[in-house]
Amino acid sequence: MIGAAHSFPESRCSSRARSAAARRRSRAMAASRPPTHDSPATAAATWDHRARRRESRSRRGHRRSAASRNARSACARHRDHLAGQLGVALTDALIEHGHIELTSDAGILTEAGISFLGAIGVDTNPMLTYRTNRSGRVLCRACFDWSERRSHLAGIVGAAICTHSMQNGWTRRLEGTPALLITRKGERVFREIFGARIG
Repeated sequence: MIGAAHSFPESRCSSRARSAAARRRSRAMAASRPPTHDSPATAAATWDHRARRRESRSRRGHRRSAASRNARSACARHRDHLAGQLGVALTDALIEHGHIELTSDAGILTEAGISFLGAIGVDTNPMLTYRTNRSGRVLCRACFDWSERRSHLAGIVGAAICTHSMQNGWTRRLEGTPALLITRKGERVFREIFGARIG
């Protein structure tokens, strides 16, 4: 009996020691594990990371959208006259309305063409001087457009239209490139005044 009475407290103490050791190991393991997404700090960091990714995607999408708009509104310039889609479209419209006549090696600015250009504010004095003196630069000629595989308008008339379009804000230089950008005002003028099919 005496032996049994002495062994009971010892067994109970040993059990308590093992429990305490187990709790210490559990706390140590919890402390050594990285915080989970349930942790407020980690949740905040995760949200911030995702927000930055969304913002980055939004900026890339905006840049792509702007680039796409610029690409659709851009037009080429060959030397001093309009080229590319706009140059060809304007040439087609001028021919269709009887303002110019073009062949592969010659061009004519008609009386209706002189009146039209004067009405929209283009300086026609150099054109009238050319018709009188027949000297200097070619008044009106076709220039083959390799990007469109068709001809656009060049010569004094082509240069005058290009200069006038920039002076009046119908086109402007596209920064960092040799191209021009068709403005909203320009789109209206080219469609409604010239009758060009663009866009």
